[in-house]
Amino acid sequence: MAVRRSLRAFPTSPTQFILVEAGLPTIEERFTLNLKKLIPKLFLCYNNILYETMSSELQRKKSSSRKSSIYLCIEYARELDITLPSLRQKVSSPPWMINKSCFILNLEKYGKSSTSPTVFQRLFAEYTTPLLPDWKFVFTDGSKTDISTT
Repeated sequence: MAVRRSLRAFPTSPTQFILVEAGLPTIEERFTLNLKKLIPKLFLCYNNILYETMSSELQRKKSSSRKSSIYLCIEYARELDITLPSLRQKVSSPPWMINKSCFILNLEKYGKSSTSPTVFQRLFAEYTTPLLPDWKFVFTDGSKTDISTT
């Protein structure tokens, strides 16, 4: 153990006393702390295998003799009164499945140096007004507002 050497402790010194002397948590405390840090990562992950494991652990009725880390995380979340979110798989479609009509490329033919910003705003409003109720607009130019690109 590196802590034993750094403290120059005797080889027969108990581990728990060496950890106390070094100001480190015990192995059990470190295990518990790491499990508690794992809780948000488990609930925010979109990994399919992890999703299935979490689902089965949430529905588990009886505990086995050896509890898994995921099961222990769920127990700690319940002890800490953390609301367990309903798990959902991330639904994603590959880029080749996106309809071409999802992209508005009509403004592409106007040069930025030869077209005034007011013309761009008018054309943008003209192209997007019919789409407003059904579409969610995502701007890829880093815009902070809908009236400028800076």
